[in-house]
Amino acid sequence: MMGMSSAIQWWEDSQLRALVLSSAFLHLFLFLTATTRALRIYSWFRLCIWLAYLGSDAAAIYALATLFNRHTAGAAATRTRSTLELLWAPVLLIHLGGPVSISAYNMEDNELWRRHILTLLSQVSVALYVFCKFWPPDGEKLLLWAAVLLFVLGIIKFSVKPLALRSASIHNLTLSRASVVGTRKVFRVFNILSFWWAKFTSHAMYGPKAKGREEILAELDNFDDISIEEYVQEVKRIICVGVEEDARSRSDLDDDLRSAIYSRPELLLLADRLLPYSQRLRALWAFLKLNEYERSYGESEKILYRMFSLLYTKEKVFFSRLGNDMYHPAIALSFAAIGLFAKARKDGYSERLVLRQLEAGWKEYIHDAASFRRFNDRRGQWTLRLSRHLLQGSHGQHVVRRSLQVPFDESVLLWHIATELCFHHPDAAAPHPPPSQESPAAVSRDISSYMAYLLLLRPEMLMPGTRQDLFWSACYHLERIISYDEEPPLDERSLAQGIVHKTRLLPWLFDASAGALLWEASALTEALMQLRDEEERWKLVEGVWVEMLCYSASRCRGYLHAKSLGEGGEFLSHVWLLLSQMGMETFADRFQRPEAPEEHATAAGVGGGGGSTSRPPQPQQEQVPPVLEEITAA
Repeated sequence: MMGMSSAIQWWEDSQLRALVLSSAFLHLFLFLTATTRALRIYSWFRLCIWLAYLGSDAAAIYALATLFNRHTAGAAATRTRSTLELLWAPVLLIHLGGPVSISAYNMEDNELWRRHILTLLSQVSVALYVFCKFWPPDGEKLLLWAAVLLFVLGIIKFSVKPLALRSASIHNLTLSRASVVGTRKVFRVFNILSFWWAKFTSHAMYGPKAKGREEILAELDNFDDISIEEYVQEVKRIICVGVEEDARSRSDLDDDLRSAIYSRPELLLLADRLLPYSQRLRALWAFLKLNEYERSYGESEKILYRMFSLLYTKEKVFFSRLGNDMYHPAIALSFAAIGLFAKARKDGYSERLVLRQLEAGWKEYIHDAASFRRFNDRRGQWTLRLSRHLLQGSHGQHVVRRSLQVPFDESVLLWHIATELCFHHPDAAAPHPPPSQESPAAVSRDISSYMAYLLLLRPEMLMPGTRQDLFWSACYHLERIISYDEEPPLDERSLAQGIVHKTRLLPWLFDASAGALLWEASALTEALMQLRDEEERWKLVEGVWVEMLCYSASRCRGYLHAKSLGEGGEFLSHVWLLLSQMGMETFADRFQRPEAPEEHATAAGVGGGGGSTSRPPQPQQEQVPPVLEEITAA
């Protein structure tokens, strides 16, 4: 039962990432393989393309719905969501637009363009609502502008899909004009780079064109609408006599005439529209002028592939005037959004939090070598000294002090559990709206989670000799306590409040054999909750966590920091480097520093005499962190 609950909890925490990655993978798969449908491929591969076509939209819509649920119903009960998570909303709109290489899997899909318009309106509304509702007021401005650009890009890309479906629908094809007279829209299959390369090479190698496209189309316009008798006679004349060969470059002529051949008539044939004889004569004239009968199969294959592109891809929209107007701004928006995102501060952590505490230490606490060493040994004691007036005379003062005098790994776990219990405590103010990323509550939970991560997965970096099994022992005791419930808790808030209620009503569950550590964490929680001022409470918790973070960073070997650089790096390395740059003790300093002489020993050495021989100095043990009374007395 607990295994199933753990799997469900893992899915609740990771489903958004899984869905976004699935959507991106399907999007990439379609981009690379969708055009192979025009070829003879294996049936199983065609089935994969069909499943990817259906699944790409489903995964993106499901991911957007998950994002909506996580930031509405669960906003107050779950962990403060990262601002970066909200950026998935415009990205998912881009995914819903689909790749350029496919708009419809079969002809019937083109008739559903109205349904895709409704999908466009609904999903854009959901994405905008989630983003505008839950974007923090103090969020990173560059990220906000990047999100705005991504929204514009996503809406444009999503809008292209129903336009492409509508343009390829049978109803729209039947309304198309059969004649090319007066039409100057030519659809090309090559991309922008090849277009400009062709322009460059044609001018550089052959000089300016002898006859422009306007003249070619003017020749085609000479064929007015004719009767069937005139059509037959004109075709016989053209076939027997031939067409006049143009004097200019063969490549230039092919380019213009092939564009003239490939026009509306082929699409109208698919719609079973009756073509005027004049239109057929124009196509025949251009076909013969290109000597297409010598390579008719190859050219017909090209035309069929172009017809496939217009019916089943977004080529018709992208190479129209509207598509050209949207294409270049979309590219510019993409690069601008990427640039803003790269420049924005995405860590969500106050860069001056550690620095402010170190500066305050130099200004307010450190005045000699002894105080310098005591400051480097702190792991929450200085914060308690500054906040002693808040806990003065209460039982909570002794509980908080005791939690900092136990071994460091145990202290980290105690404060991690207590931080979560305080955040979800029944007596705590409901976080409506959720705290901002740089609020003391949010920062405390971030550092708490990171220190728990080090305890579980990087114990050697947290502190030499860290007991990794403490975490698993606490999990085992927690599962044992939950097993007494008829129904397991569904979220973090109900779990935390259940622990608080059990410590008040069922203290026998927390005996020495079944979770004394949880009992200590609950006692620490109640001691902190005695601070009725919410802001003062979280400032105290934040200060303790910052000191613990610095304490751990200064006691991690440089070799481990160097090793972590090859595995993606750790935030602890930033703190470690900042401590060194601010003049704090390093790992080597702790083992090489001389011990300060005791005051009474110094006095005895000065006043002593009488030929007494001095004893050799005895090796000193490493100083343990000072207790609250020592720092307070200092």
